[in-house]
Amino acid sequence: KKVAEIKDIFEEIVRFEEDTTKNYSEIWMGTLLQGVIRIQYVNKAEYKIDKYNSLDGLVDNAWVLPFKINNKMVFSQRNGLLQFVDEETIKSQLPDSLKNNPEFYRGYFDLYKLNNKILNSFYYVIEDSKDKVYANLDGDIGFFDKANSYTWNTNPFCIADIGKANVFYHEDNGVCWIGGDDGLLKFDENKSKNYSINFKTIITKVSCGSNDSLLYSGYGSCSIKSNNIDYNFNTINFSFAAPFYEGQDKTQYSYMLVGQDTAYSLWNKENHVVFTNLWEGNYVFKVRAKNIYGVISSESSFGFTIESPWYRKYWAYLIYFIVLIVIVYLIVRLNSNRLIAKNKKLEKIILERTHEIHEKNIELQTQKEEILDSINYARRIQKAVLPDDDLTINWLGNHFVIFKPKDIVSGDFYWATQITTMGHAPLTTRGHAPLLIISVADCTGHGVPGAFMSMLCISFLNEVVLKEKIVQPNWILNKVRNMIIESLKQKGVSGEQKDGMDICLCVYNNNTKELQYSGANNPLYIVRNKDKEQINCDKQLEYNDLVLYEIKGDGMPIAIYESMEPFTLHSIKLIEGDTIYLFSDGFADQFGGPKGKKFMYKSFKIALMETQNSDMAQQGKLLDKKIEDWKAFVNKENNRSYEQIDDICVMGVKV
Repeated sequence: KKVAEIKDIFEEIVRFEEDTTKNYSEIWMGTLLQGVIRIQYVNKAEYKIDKYNSLDGLVDNAWVLPFKINNKMVFSQRNGLLQFVDEETIKSQLPDSLKNNPEFYRGYFDLYKLNNKILNSFYYVIEDSKDKVYANLDGDIGFFDKANSYTWNTNPFCIADIGKANVFYHEDNGVCWIGGDDGLLKFDENKSKNYSINFKTIITKVSCGSNDSLLYSGYGSCSIKSNNIDYNFNTINFSFAAPFYEGQDKTQYSYMLVGQDTAYSLWNKENHVVFTNLWEGNYVFKVRAKNIYGVISSESSFGFTIESPWYRKYWAYLIYFIVLIVIVYLIVRLNSNRLIAKNKKLEKIILERTHEIHEKNIELQTQKEEILDSINYARRIQKAVLPDDDLTINWLGNHFVIFKPKDIVSGDFYWATQITTMGHAPLTTRGHAPLLIISVADCTGHGVPGAFMSMLCISFLNEVVLKEKIVQPNWILNKVRNMIIESLKQKGVSGEQKDGMDICLCVYNNNTKELQYSGANNPLYIVRNKDKEQINCDKQLEYNDLVLYEIKGDGMPIAIYESMEPFTLHSIKLIEGDTIYLFSDGFADQFGGPKGKKFMYKSFKIALMETQNSDMAQQGKLLDKKIEDWKAFVNKENNRSYEQIDDICVMGVKV
């Protein structure tokens, strides 16, 4: 039944909302294109109509939808929510002289803040309840949670498919009905659900090349590594999935190829990706998923390496370089021959040739000096990695070291360190660590090749003892042997170079005076008074009131060998006054003397015991003089003294 007709309103109305908070009733009407209209009723017969548009603060005149939030009128437009500042509020801010002038207190629209937040989106429908403000925000159904600082939450409605939401109806029991173009949705506020369940992303398939050669097929959700991939197959295909089944069609993925990308890709629904024409190098493919509730999964990765093409391998560059050198050489050679053929009869050419030879000699001399400078620099580097003199004095106490390289640099080396490891006593009052580790080693070769091997072996000893804290000598030798075999890629095949080292390695406990020894081809000598307790040994030699005990090492080197057994551990209880000697074979194998024979180990043992009454520093000087005198004999074949044939290294320490 039609009660009354308001003739002054002819605009197309899209929504009504009544405001009953004032002494009189207000009805707000949103229009399609003509702004918003307000009707103020004093009673049923008397009313006032006001029309507002963009001149009054609206963003524009199209689609103004009035709603109520917290009993306050708000108006939705395409750029957010607005509120109406009424005449009474404006009058209260005006001076008395302007309060009765309608031109100054006309109402206007201003930005609306929900819990001090400006909302900049278009709201098609809004329903205010006790705990929540339901809204259709640009097509997304959700609510502002009043109990949680008006946080916007769409999780309960993510999987709902009811089309555009047109109406909300909230019941007192906490149930909200939402009507849409394609259905009806019931939401119960009294029931809760955890939307932050963790899940994993799974790499299901990895293939390479145009023929889709399979690299991996499984359900890996952690770090996976692949073998190297030939450059011809540098197109890599990845397939992945996320085992989260709610709204699965809306699950999104983001990925990154470390080695090519610097950031993750944008989120998208594709569950596979192809990388083409990858350059050689190391890569790690990382992928993660985001479910319909915005929860991001844990990351899965797949590592692989694209090998260089043959024409970019190091040996190819070497060939290019050699070919270039040959071409340059041929060009230079042809030009030189042409000039020589034209001028061979002229004396000027002879003079030029003489001058050229002279320049070449100068160049060769310069090159020789540069090579010697490089080798001398290598000697300084080698000396730097050997134990410092001050440290050896502090660690070893009464001792000597004879270190005589055959050439400028040496394949022999001595090494010492001290260490306190878990399970050992703290430092003694003398400032010594409980464990003193010393060794003398003889690496394959001498000169520059031997020096390279010695520096490699010293670095391995430092890593095993100081970094990995392995302090038992046989374990140290076993570990270093494995590292040398691996680093030199020794396979044990026939004809392979057997690079490695012979070594004598001792670990001495300053607190218990226990000495542990293991050796590879090199023995350990201990000199003790005859009246003291005997030492279990392989050989012994008496001289006056002294006994030299020889404890042999294992008959295998620190390298690949036909029979590689674990190295043997020897334990000896030392007493005060004992002297231990570690050495390479250079001293005993040196040719010299009146008959041009080797010095031999027996003579070396006697020399050690003959000089035993001297302090260790003096004993070292006497032994050095003895081997120099041995070499000084004249070789009858060339009428010159004997040259040193090998590196010499001897270490003596008195307990």
